Amino acid sequence: MLHRTMLVPLLLAGVFGSLFTVGLEHVALSPSSGLAHETPSMSPIFQAQQFELVDTTGAVRAVLRMAPEGTGPEVALLDESGRRRITMTENTEGEYGFLILDAASALRFGVGTTKRGFVGLNVRDQHGVIRSNLYANDDGSDTGFRTWDSDGRVRTKLGAVESDPSTFAVRVFDEQNQVLWQAP
Repeated sequence: MLHRTMLVPLLLAGVFGSLFTVGLEHVALSPSSGLAHETPSMSPIFQAQQFELVDTTGAVRAVLRMAPEGTGPEVALLDESGRRRITMTENTEGEYGFLILDAASALRFGVGTTKRGFVGLNVRDQHGVIRSNLYANDDGSDTGFRTWDSDGRVRTKLGAVESDPSTFAVRVFDEQNQVLWQAP
């Protein structure tokens, strides 16, 4: 048996449910929404200069936007303090790279391509100086693995010899980029 105390909440739920459904149909199918004339296979298009993903506290933790540097689109993951920690972005040459930054916002790892016909993977120290990289030119003229000193000079290389790209060697360089030792 239905008690009077149960009848009022049930009636209110029915009324609010009906109003919500009618309102949703009105918004979704109004001519200004653009959905009234679409076929079921078409998706709506959303445009914005920036989309943000926020956590439960409202802090922005990820961003899809046009890069503030003006270089093109960027996808960025942010730490709890709002600093960029990982980005995928277009570089100044119109190519793309993937970067990882540390908590102090120093660039620590990067991989990308260039229009000059080069692809590389760089590992950097806490000051952003490249300390090692794996790289290749598209034409095969130079490819290998290098280590760098703290002043940004190549000190060792395992890879193609520039004067003969078909020859691979291990080389150690001095501060003036002269070969100190090589094998073979």
